[in-house]
Amino acid sequence: RLYSRHTAFYRSLKPSELHAHLLGSVSEQTVTKLMGRCRVGGQNMTLFEKGRSRTLDECFQAFKMIHKLTEDEESLNMVTRDVIKEFSQDGVKYLELRSTPREEGHTGIVVLKLIFCLEINYFLAQEYLLMSDECVVGVDLSGNPKIPGQEEETQALLQLQPHRIGHGTFLKTTRDDTSELVEHVRNLNIPLELCLTSNVNSQTVNTYAEHHFKFWFDQDHPCTFCVSARKV
Repeated sequence: RLYSRHTAFYRSLKPSELHAHLLGSVSEQTVTKLMGRCRVGGQNMTLFEKGRSRTLDECFQAFKMIHKLTEDEESLNMVTRDVIKEFSQDGVKYLELRSTPREEGHTGIVVLKLIFCLEINYFLAQEYLLMSDECVVGVDLSGNPKIPGQEEETQALLQLQPHRIGHGTFLKTTRDDTSELVEHVRNLNIPLELCLTSNVNSQTVNTYAEHHFKFWFDQDHPCTFCVSARKV
């Protein structure tokens, strides 16, 4: 209701998606096609049911399952085409997909824009970025969100002065207890890619009311809404 007078304006905007993982955006229909093609049965399709909340462990189970179903070039091509098509059907005009480089080598796939996802390895990240063409627009450095005590790791990443931060769930943003990391992000004015549905569904944030979006919004900090894993 608060923003009803702006509805026409919002709907006229051309959506951009800056934080979408390729294998986290695979629809149930595409998974079914993959299983039929690979002749794999007995998989837990409830992991892909629309609107279903999942634990973080279940999300990683789904990623692992899709990863095994896309070990050949043809399957990976099909998944990439389907994901781009479905984002397009949702009205997205600019899309950045994230995926981890594989040992299988170059597939020749052309996506709108690509971001490589790597476990924390700054020098490997530089190597990938320098060897890429204009299709690759960035490198995603990330750790394991299931390991507690992330402050030291987050601090190390912030020392690299990233152009954007995904999720931001490890930045302490309670009104009475903002950390030095938060002040660092504010001082550098680093934009945040906030993924509300992904965070709540995977329970890295308990509820929408508790989500850190409001903190950053009240600070007039640059933010963008993203999906992270569109289907999972």
